[in-house]
Amino acid sequence: MAGDVDACVEGLMEFRDAGTTHVVLAPVAAEGQTVMEMIDEVGTGLIPALRKATGES
Repeated sequence: MAGDVDACVEGLMEFRDAGTTHVVLAPVAAEGQTVMEMIDEVGTGLIPALRKATGES
């Protein structure tokens, strides 16, 4: 799965709706992006967005 935060949340929610209970995230930096920037984006963008989408705090 790849894309911006919204696209990744949508894709992960589809997995959840299909019954998936666990995922492994392996962030890969986009061209021109460092691995640390990608990890930061996961922590500050993707995870909070997933929590909001699932109603978890």
